[in-house]
Amino acid sequence: MADWRPSHHPAGVVSGETTLDEGLYRVIITAEGRNPLRYQYLVRVQMIDYQKLVNSVVVPLLGVLLCAWLGYKLVRSKWLQNWWAVLRS
Repeated sequence: MADWRPSHHPAGVVSGETTLDEGLYRVIITAEGRNPLRYQYLVRVQMIDYQKLVNSVVVPLLGVLLCAWLGYKLVRSKWLQNWWAVLRS
């Protein structure tokens, strides 16, 4: 739990930072004044492993690019063109 004590803020802005573990949290903001206000927000903290995400996208993409490049080289090769010409005649 994080608690910021009220104090006078001329600009009307109160900010604070804390470190949270992964999970669901409730943020309660209470404004004191003539008409007290109370706001509640649900905040979900979710950790993303970007290395795992990049590997799951990049490795298959590199495999497709390698296959496309090898296919291109095979189609443009003289050996395949000669073989195809023999089959057609």
